[in-house]
This record gives sequence, C-alpha cells and structure tokens, in this order.
Amino acid sequence: MNIAENLKPAPFVLASVLMSYPSADNIENIQILLDDQDVNLPEEIRAMIIQKTSIENILDLQSEYISIFDNGRDANPIYETEYDRRRAMSKGNELSDIAGFYRAFGFELDPKAEGMELLDHVGIELEFYSLMLMKQMHLQEAKDEQGVEIVEDGRKKFLQAHLGRFVGAISRRPGVVESLFYSHIFNWGAQLVDEECKNLKLEVVPADWLDSEQVKNEDMNCMTQGPCPK
Repeated sequence: MNIAENLKPAPFVLASVLMSYPSADNIENIQILLDDQDVNLPEEIRAMIIQKTSIENILDLQSEYISIFDNGRDANPIYETEYDRRRAMSKGNELSDIAGFYRAFGFELDPKAEGMELLDHVGIELEFYSLMLMKQMHLQEAKDEQGVEIVEDGRKKFLQAHLGRFVGAISRRPGVVESLFYSHIFNWGAQLVDEECKNLKLEVVPADWLDSEQVKNEDMNCMTQGPCPK
C-alpha cells in the first residue's frame, strides 16, 4: 500500500482563503493560518499578505478582488469549467463530476451561506482537497489501511481531473498577471498544486483558457487541417 507521507492540509486551506473573496472571516482565517508550522511561505509573499490583509488595507483588497474576478470575470475566470475549449459545452457534466467527489468524501456546502461560491470555484476545490488530506491523516493515525487507499486514490483522481489542471491557467490571466498581490498568490498556489501532483507521481494535462475569437480560429483550422480536439 502506498501511504502518502508529509500530508499538510494547512497550505491548501490558506490557498483556498487567499483565492476567495477577502471577507472578514477569511481575513481572520488567513491571519491564523500564517502561524501554522506547516505553512512555509517565501518571506516576500508572507510580508505582502500581512500588509494587504491589515485593517487599513482590507477595503482596497476587497475592491481589487471584485475588479479582477467579478467585474473582470470574462477575462479572468476563477472557475474550473471556464477553462479548456470544449468544457463550456459539457459544463453540467463537469459540475456533476465535481459534486460527486464532494458527496463521496462528505464535503458539504451550505447553499444559504452568504457569498457561497459555485462548486468549481478554485477556492472551493482547494478547500475540498485540504479536507481529503485531513481525512487521510486521521485514517493513517487510526491505521485504517483500506480507508487510506480510498482517500489517496480519490486525491489522485481529483487532482488529475480537476484541481491539478487549472490553477496555473488562472495565474496567466491578464488581470492576475497585472496584480502584484494576486500574481504572487496564484503563482504560489499553482506551485503548491504542481508539487502535490509530482509527489503523487501524476502526469496532469494542464488546461488553458481560450477567448471566443481563439476558439473560432481554432475551429477554422480544424476544418481545413484535420479533426478538432475533443
């Protein structure tokens, strides 16, 4: 049995809240997580987080998040199903698959919660992955080998089909690239997820985002040069 070593949920929890709207609750959680011994951040990023989440700067950070990911949603999508040229056509199936993972591992979202995001928001997927790590830790402590195998297999499948594919794509969107704060956060988050995939020896096919003009041009190329990719 391949029992995963070095399970650290805290960095994924931190990435989840940093990539979500900076509400008062999330700011409080960020400040707590920065003190977690498993969170090993470059000092530059740590200092930036402390500065941006201070009381005097929180309104500016909230405005920046809204500007990039809400007002600029078309150019800077933060949802998994906005990536890959064919995913928009099968969004329902993708969301159903994500929901199936959540149900299988007991991850529940409160539909009445204020500001609740969609299932495929990067922050929600990161939160779910941290829950899987916590579950595996508890199962290892209980010496439940079968349970460990089930959760580790679930982690691999979720990374390969979902989380492992699109965090890096978000880091390349123009609004993120132009933001000093969020470019650092998403590059760090992408590296965190990539390292997890490498630790589990996964070969993940990265997703990317194509605007409508790029999709149109690709379709024209497919018509003249060969079958379109699925």
